[in-house]
This record gives sequence, C-alpha cells and structure tokens, in this order.
Amino acid sequence: MLNSDPSTDPTTLTEMNPGLNILIIEDDYTARTLLQHMLKNYGTCTVATDGLTGLQEFTSSLNAGKGYDLICLDIMMHNMNGYDALRQIRAVEQDKKVLPSDGVKILMTTAIDSLASVKTSYFELCDGYLTKPLHKDKLIAELKALNLITEA
Repeated sequence: MLNSDPSTDPTTLTEMNPGLNILIIEDDYTARTLLQHMLKNYGTCTVATDGLTGLQEFTSSLNAGKGYDLICLDIMMHNMNGYDALRQIRAVEQDKKVLPSDGVKILMTTAIDSLASVKTSYFELCDGYLTKPLHKDKLIAELKALNLITEA
C-alpha cells in the first residue's frame, strides 16, 4: 500500500519544511508512524508498506523527474525484503545513469541488530543503519551525517 494523500491518511506531512522528499518503506504501522512524526519537520513523507511497493514508488518518482532525497528502509517485510529493495533501487539508479554520489540516501531502519546484517546492507550500498527502537536524536544525527539537514 502506498499513500500520500493527507486528506485520507496522515502519511504525507509537510508542516514546517517542505524541503526533503522522503520515502518510508516500512510494513509495521507503529514504526512508520513514528518515522513520519520524527521526520515531518524536514519534508514530505510518503509511505510504502512493503519493499515491492516502495521500489515501484521510487521508480515512478525517478521517472517523473522528482526522485527522493531519503529512503528509510526496513529489512523484514513481505513481498520484497529490504535487502532486495535496496539492491533493486541501486540498480534502477544505475540504469538511469544516476551517479552514486547523486543517488538517494538510504537509511536502513530495522530491528535486526547483527554485524552480518550491517555488512550486507553496506555491501548493497546503503548510506546508514539504525536499529529499532528508533530514537530521534540518532535519526537526526544520521541526517546531518548524510548532509541532508544542517540543524535539528
């Protein structure tokens, strides 16, 4: 499921800063709602509830010339897991001749807290890795480290 209509569901929030275009790919309602709340002041959040829908939304947005600045990507999801979604997103960018330095920043947001998962995610070219439960201060620090924001 993908939803970005603020009149029907609070999945698109542009309260203070419409700056970043953010895609949250997360199947857990509580986790995605928390991410939306933490990110609402930094831009527009669109939600996909599984990896396949997220990949389709990313591809559609890129084809329309909009693209995303940030993707928060869960790993354990149905239809397509986060590793496969990450791999496919980077393949779409490569097909579209997007330079790695210009690609979307992808932050893994997962309950998997293992070195093997971290290694796999970075091998597939994620830009950051946060484990759940998510904490706003750590999320903001990652956004700063990725040069997406300058201050909280």
